[in-house]
Amino acid sequence: MNRSKGRIYEVILLFAVFVVANVMGANFQKRISYHDGKGWEGVAYTQVAEQFAQHKPIIGEAPMVYRVGTPFLVSKISPNNLFRGFVIVNLFANFVSLALLIVWLRLYLTNWKIRTALGLMFVLQWDTPTRWLWFYPAHTDPMLWVFLLGGLILLNRLQNLELHGSPRPLLVGLCALSFFGVLFREVAIIIPLVLLFVYNPLTKMEGIAETLKAILRPKLVYFAPLLWGLLALVILKKSVSQEAGFSFFGTARHWAYAKPVLTYIHALFLAFGPVLFVLLYRWRSARSFLRAHQFMAVYLLFFAVMGYLGGTDTERLLYWSMPVVFVLLGRALEDCKSLLTPALVLALLVSAQLLASRALMLTPDYTEGRVSHSIPIFTPMGRNAYFMDLFSFHGTPTVELISFLEYLVFGILLFEWFQYRRRALSKTRKVIYEKAVVQKVVSVSDHTAKPEKVEA
Repeated sequence: MNRSKGRIYEVILLFAVFVVANVMGANFQKRISYHDGKGWEGVAYTQVAEQFAQHKPIIGEAPMVYRVGTPFLVSKISPNNLFRGFVIVNLFANFVSLALLIVWLRLYLTNWKIRTALGLMFVLQWDTPTRWLWFYPAHTDPMLWVFLLGGLILLNRLQNLELHGSPRPLLVGLCALSFFGVLFREVAIIIPLVLLFVYNPLTKMEGIAETLKAILRPKLVYFAPLLWGLLALVILKKSVSQEAGFSFFGTARHWAYAKPVLTYIHALFLAFGPVLFVLLYRWRSARSFLRAHQFMAVYLLFFAVMGYLGGTDTERLLYWSMPVVFVLLGRALEDCKSLLTPALVLALLVSAQLLASRALMLTPDYTEGRVSHSIPIFTPMGRNAYFMDLFSFHGTPTVELISFLEYLVFGILLFEWFQYRRRALSKTRKVIYEKAVVQKVVSVSDHTAKPEKVEA
């Protein structure tokens, strides 16, 4: 199949599944019942949307009260039915995010089948924006994805800018993206931060002073997007009022001691599934790639740290690193195609990923009081599973331990298979090479041999 046809099939398949997932979610997925369908953070977001609709001062719980972008749009689109407004805004954002993800993956991955598989992972996983929308509509993550993916695409263009091109149009776009992105979610400030690493300043590590000098070496104009992002933070701080004391640094300090390391490691696999072991197997290749794309390395590191220090929703925070993780994972899958044979091995990996992502299961409602726990197969099975058992930090310790051990065993078996296949392929190549050498020697001998002259 030629490249253009592959791209067409990729787009058709991904958006077809996107439509089906949303139709199924709208008709079969029950909205969370807790706090009348608002969940936890949704209470604060709904309150801010109500205040916008009623033209009241914005007062609420921090840090949610500072994420005014989505509630503002909701108040303008559907002031009399805020849930409907959240669905409309977030559904549109999910559509745009998927389109941007397709563009982003095409910048680094050539195999359209692998890109499509990664796109399906983004659409079908139970706690990613497409599926989460119908369970928990009052949230602000979908618009964040638009700014993260859009910003990374602009950074790629900037990194690949030819010498005769001007960076100013891209920097203007990054300034606008940084300012408005922070109004929707403060973590969008990561885009102008990683901009400082887009030209790979850390080629030589010669101490802290030299490292800082390398980072600060770009022209002042490259700091403009960061200044616009900081300006948005200042405007938010002056424009809204938080009801209770909140500190990002205080939260980080608390979770640095409160979150177990094994819980964090388990969350990595809950966020990305068992396919993450393929990336871990090719970690050296990933390291080399990140050295050549330092803005992606810093982006990845930022969300790795945030996943640990940012709160209880470890999986969601880690998943914000998805654009970079998917690029690394796609490259690893391209490298490991010969190891994922026979077809049964690939089928087992796909099946495990589908189970872990709950792609074919509805999200269970959150219930209080007496609950029952199901034995997980990577994740608790069925629509009646205990909701909190789906998370590494909130889940019942026994359930989480079983899930973690299942991931560990699966990873060990997959690594062993990869090593076995690598040895087998190496042996096969050696035999083929030796046969080719022998045939070449015989061919040369036959060619150079001359018949003896017969004297008359």
